[in-house]
Amino acid sequence: MTAAVAGHRVSAIPLMLVGCTACAALILAGCFLPYDAAAFVACIAVGLPVSWLWPTTLGLTADRFPHGGASMFGLMAASGNTGCFLMPWGIGLAAQHFGMNYGLASVVLCPLITCALLVWMWRARV
Repeated sequence: MTAAVAGHRVSAIPLMLVGCTACAALILAGCFLPYDAAAFVACIAVGLPVSWLWPTTLGLTADRFPHGGASMFGLMAASGNTGCFLMPWGIGLAAQHFGMNYGLASVVLCPLITCALLVWMWRARV
């Protein structure tokens, strides 16, 4: 609901940039804060900016490809499912070599890559 309310005032790309940046910061806080309660709160709070990303991504994609329809949605869902399959494997691999905190922190790569793509889209006016 916050993304829908903010979507009337802020365009999709800046909203997603804020969401990705907040997501990355909260993940890192959850992984490395020395106080358990603060780390726990950061892990809970990461849900808010993550909740902005999926509906905003759908809206942004629907604006760019207005005739995408069910095929576009299916491709996006398959991509999301692939990420949900590969990320736990990547977390486990990083945790095996560097420890659990760094393994979980490796998740930050996803929002950072998304930020880079969003900046490119914004500058290129794609």
